[in-house]
Amino acid sequence: MIPISFRDLLLNANGLAAAFTQTWQRPAITPVAVRRQGKRPIVTGVEMGEWTLPELGILIEDGEAAEALRAALLAAFDTRAGAGALIVADDDGGNERYMYVVCQALEQKRGQFGDGFVATLVATDDVYWQSVEALIVSTTMNDVVKTFTAANTGDVDTYPEVFIGESTSISGDSYWKYRRFCRVRWRAPAGADNYPVELSDGAGFNTFALIFDDKCDSESEFAVIVDGVEVDRWFGAASGVATGFNQTDTRIWTNLDFRAALTATLTADNDDEITVTGDISAWPATGILLIDSELFTYTGRDLYRRAFTGVSGAAFGSSGASHTTGATVEWIQHEIWLVYSTGKTAKTQDNARKPIFKLNTSDNATWEWADFGSLASPERAGQWTPISGGMGATFTGDENGAVTDPYQVMGLSRPAAGAMLAANHARWSIYLPCGLSAFDLTGDDYHNNGLLRAEVSPDGAAWQFTYASPGAAVDEVWDNWTGGSSSLATTLRYLALMPWNVGANDVLSQVTDADITFQSALRPTVAILSEQTNYQTFMLIDNLTTGEQLTVEILPGLRPGAEAAVINTEARTAIIDANGVNIYHGVSRDTLRPELLRLAPGNNSIRVSENPPANNQVSLTYRPRWYI
Repeated sequence: MIPISFRDLLLNANGLAAAFTQTWQRPAITPVAVRRQGKRPIVTGVEMGEWTLPELGILIEDGEAAEALRAALLAAFDTRAGAGALIVADDDGGNERYMYVVCQALEQKRGQFGDGFVATLVATDDVYWQSVEALIVSTTMNDVVKTFTAANTGDVDTYPEVFIGESTSISGDSYWKYRRFCRVRWRAPAGADNYPVELSDGAGFNTFALIFDDKCDSESEFAVIVDGVEVDRWFGAASGVATGFNQTDTRIWTNLDFRAALTATLTADNDDEITVTGDISAWPATGILLIDSELFTYTGRDLYRRAFTGVSGAAFGSSGASHTTGATVEWIQHEIWLVYSTGKTAKTQDNARKPIFKLNTSDNATWEWADFGSLASPERAGQWTPISGGMGATFTGDENGAVTDPYQVMGLSRPAAGAMLAANHARWSIYLPCGLSAFDLTGDDYHNNGLLRAEVSPDGAAWQFTYASPGAAVDEVWDNWTGGSSSLATTLRYLALMPWNVGANDVLSQVTDADITFQSALRPTVAILSEQTNYQTFMLIDNLTTGEQLTVEILPGLRPGAEAAVINTEARTAIIDANGVNIYHGVSRDTLRPELLRLAPGNNSIRVSENPPANNQVSLTYRPRWYI
């Protein structure tokens, strides 16, 4: 084995000669032993430490160029900034292979007048020599099953990079053929769980056109994908009815989880980097950014320089543009797609999580209730919470009638006796992370001086009065009323309804309808981008030699002819190459093991299965690894 180069400095050419003092050597390991009574310790494992390579001797043979060569050696072996690639080859110069190392020391050899050096090198990670030349094997998926051979000529396992490049010639109907990116901006300073969002932002999505253009036949062929997972979705009304499917104004609802909104101020937008003012440590390591109307993906952060790195612009079908310093940079928290196709069926929707309010008249600016909660389905989003104790009580049936589920009304009762005692309480309340701007209530009072009182709060602790019902015109006769408050403070996040006993009067009141308007600057906003063709990738990759299987199931999929999936089985990463979007959630192993997929030494029989076949190219790129 002969050294070829280190950090591009040739070691056996141009006046330099180099050789290792030893060749056949492996890193030492440290046994981990457990002491035993009356017996020798038993070794239960091993620890691997850093590996210092055999000494590398270097000789300057060109005396006339000695000064320049010494300077070149000192510069090349100065690895304070990071590791360098040490390339070696067989004695005949063939089979070049490399290892990343740092130079621990570069010392002169005595008696050689400054012409001899010894380098002490330490491997930074992998302690096997990897082939400089990568090997590539591939197949075109023009059949449901294709088998080919990947020859690992090395001494040990190696881990390939899998490339799946979609073509434009896809057969079959059992996949989502069309998709639209849905950009949801969460602007509230607090997070929320299971928060209902209307994905047309009140404008309505034209699903009538989808059916007219034969892109789907019914609502069962329409789905919502969030961060690679198909989620529950609901429409504003039944199919064929205004705001329902097969209408020009279809409203599409889904529940999302959010963290507090994050924004920054742009200082520079370069090709692959965005720098901002302010701390970015709270931002995710990879994600989606919005500047003006352009979407960006990023794959890393430089916290010191306050920069997002690995940036790709015009993402998800947005239009590229120039942006001025001082523009707002927003974090888009979810990758959301609307997908549809004839022949593909959406998941069964879980109505136990369906928002409780009226989906046909509500939107992201206003929620309207005719039902208020459910004991049987406590996870339905947008519910009011009833609390009562002592002689205070809540009820759900109209005019204090039979209990209903969903709750038909928000009822409150409390007798005058003991009304001032804290133990005798009743309340309906709701938390509104997007702020409360206004509310309107419709209800009934049974007593002329037993009222319903509305209070608001910024934190759920300090409450302030904002509205009271008028009371019945005739005592003990139900009397209808409407009322509410508007232009409320932007800091308010809670609304509560409570009984209000005036004098010696009992309270028996109810709310039958409620509308809430959110703060316009805090509510989520949504934009649906232009339609793209789509191929929902579902592929099995089997190494028949090792018995290991890798499943690649990417939702919504890849854009035919424009995107490819790249799965690095050694680094355990999976991305879409066009924009760096993380698709690791779409890759799974058939058994519990650390490796995604390995190639054993020798010939590996690789089987790829895909139904329907997409005529795409599937390739494995890998580098054999050797002990020496």
